[in-house]
Amino acid sequence: MTVITLPPQSYSTWRVCLLVLHLVAAISTIYRLVHRFRIRRAWWDDYLVFFPLAVDVAYSALTWIRFPHRYENPSDLSKSMELLNSVWLSLFPYLLVIWTTRMALALSLARIFPKKHPARTWSFFLVGIMLLSLLSCMLVGLYTCDYSSSIKSLLDATHCEVGLGGFPLQAILLVVDNMVSDALLIISPLVFFWRVGLPTLERRLVLLVFCGSILTLLTASSLAILFLNKGIAPGVDDLLILVGMCNIESAVSLTVCNLTVISTCLYRAIRRNNNWSTLELESTEVTTRHRSRPCTCIAESCASTTTEPMTLTEISSFPSIRSQYEEWTDPTTATPHSSGLFKADNEKD
Repeated sequence: MTVITLPPQSYSTWRVCLLVLHLVAAISTIYRLVHRFRIRRAWWDDYLVFFPLAVDVAYSALTWIRFPHRYENPSDLSKSMELLNSVWLSLFPYLLVIWTTRMALALSLARIFPKKHPARTWSFFLVGIMLLSLLSCMLVGLYTCDYSSSIKSLLDATHCEVGLGGFPLQAILLVVDNMVSDALLIISPLVFFWRVGLPTLERRLVLLVFCGSILTLLTASSLAILFLNKGIAPGVDDLLILVGMCNIESAVSLTVCNLTVISTCLYRAIRRNNNWSTLELESTEVTTRHRSRPCTCIAESCASTTTEPMTLTEISSFPSIRSQYEEWTDPTTATPHSSGLFKADNEKD
């Protein structure tokens, strides 16, 4: 069987690319938090996202320090560098970021639905699944390999293949857990929102936002292909590629977690600008045609806004939805305050 060996990697290129991805993740998270606290709509998912933000920043800095150049001989590393490559500072930060961002995304899904609704209950159940997955991955990372010292450096890990026939339990569990969790976060919104009475464009926006976990799933799939496929050999820089892919997944997970706020804020800004342009044009035409009669622009504007269609402006505008789910699944009964999903375009935060 032909084995494809990856060429030596450019350490500077990897470091710069990872830094850019982590900066995007951090900036998007800060924007999300500032926006939510500014409009006083912070909820559990916003409080939780503080944790992966802090861990991701530390993880990025540790990765930058860990790879100043290619390791010619791992045995020549100093004690400080061995500590940086330990399970505690290399594997655990990665696991904490990807699983806590999934918890935050599940909470973002839960806050949309009213209390006691099955979808809300399932979303909280997803949070529990993510927490158990995090704990299981940590335990497997600690106890499926033998380490020569208490530092538990990944560079001297041995006997990581546990089970019948040398079954790679750690690698398989991490990959399968990743894929199953992302699949749950993709399928759940598709099921919940498929029959919701939203306009076509806005339904697509909601599904696209919550299906952002596809990006994380693709990253996890790439990692599995590189390190579980016997037809591909990572080469001399296998550790750099492994850590680099983990960094990519953590940064993408944190960014995807913030799409529920960023994309809808962008959508709202575009719709508002379009409405302003339309209103200015209509106001100019009315003024030109009816210069001789008294101005009734305010009354006309009020009359027109009462018949404005409801549009999606921001997912989860309220900490908990005050109405029943049935009120906003039927577009004929949707009202301006029937759900956090619906709000008139001219309604302020």
